[in-house]
Amino acid sequence: MADARRGQIVDAAATIGNVSPQPATSNASVTVTMPVAATATVEIIDASGARVAQINDVQLSAGPQPIDIPVNTLVSGAYTVVVTTNGTTLTTPL
Repeated sequence: MADARRGQIVDAAATIGNVSPQPATSNASVTVTMPVAATATVEIIDASGARVAQINDVQLSAGPQPIDIPVNTLVSGAYTVVVTTNGTTLTTPL
């Protein structure tokens, strides 16, 4: 199961880092580290729990890699990045 730590969710299979830059105005990036290659879905969830954006079929290789997230259409507010792959869900604040 996942072990929640400030700014990072750690799982035996994968990790997700903090989003940068903070605050983001046009594009943001989050680094995901995978033990094996996988296909992921990236969702942006707003403070009410509604999904406001989704990126499907993100190809991740083994090791660390950034995922670019366009945020220019989001209104100012609190969001969460959710990356789901291989049955594992990783989250970090946007």
